[in-house]
Amino acid sequence: MPFDSKIKEQPKTKPAFHPISPPKPSLEVEEVLRQWKLDRTLSLETLAADFYTLIDLQCDYPKETKIIIPLHRLTNTLARQFSAYLDMTIGGELRHAYGEAGEYDEYDDEVKPYDSIGDMPISDAAKDILRGFKGLSMPSDRNFVWREWKAVRDKLGTQALHCAIETFNLPWGAGYGGESWANATRVLVDYLEGELSSLAFVDTCFGLHHNNNIILDKVWKVGHELKKVLDLNLDDQVASLFSYCSPQVQNL
Repeated sequence: MPFDSKIKEQPKTKPAFHPISPPKPSLEVEEVLRQWKLDRTLSLETLAADFYTLIDLQCDYPKETKIIIPLHRLTNTLARQFSAYLDMTIGGELRHAYGEAGEYDEYDDEVKPYDSIGDMPISDAAKDILRGFKGLSMPSDRNFVWREWKAVRDKLGTQALHCAIETFNLPWGAGYGGESWANATRVLVDYLEGELSSLAFVDTCFGLHHNNNIILDKVWKVGHELKKVLDLNLDDQVASLFSYCSPQVQNL
């Protein structure tokens, strides 16, 4: 689906932002996932097969409650999980901003964020967030940043996500961030601000992963089977999804 790449205008006043404190290496990923209410045991290939099979069945039987109710429940579950997951991992990806989207000053021997994206200046809020993530780019820092990003989001609301879009639209290197993460963040913002329905949001999240193969791989086990399910759906071979579905959907 096409993405609106325009960044919403930021407020003139600079929001209060508490800089991220030094990392605590002992922080366990399970603790962070509980804070974000994420279930790492989900089988995404099964849920994707259920999701697209139920959508196809609803097209054939639009008034059948045995199809409508499970589709509604599954969609809501996936929307909650995907929105929390995307939010958390967006924060984790931002920790690479100084190394990947920064400007090196050989005289000051430090990395500084770019001041503009083309003719569009970066907001003070985005600069504050970049400064908060400085020095936290190591793999061992990720769990800590995931937790701290939740505090940032709770404080700034979706404005923090608009700042993330600004940052991802900077010239990043090939390894992290960049356009794919700007698109993912825009999708999350559109969902949280009511521009996307839950069903469209879930479908788009699966599409983002299918196109990039990087979006849903930070918590859940994803691999060839999920790609195969998404390939079958893209090729309109919904009947072939049956063997991947859960027993509950197979028995409808």
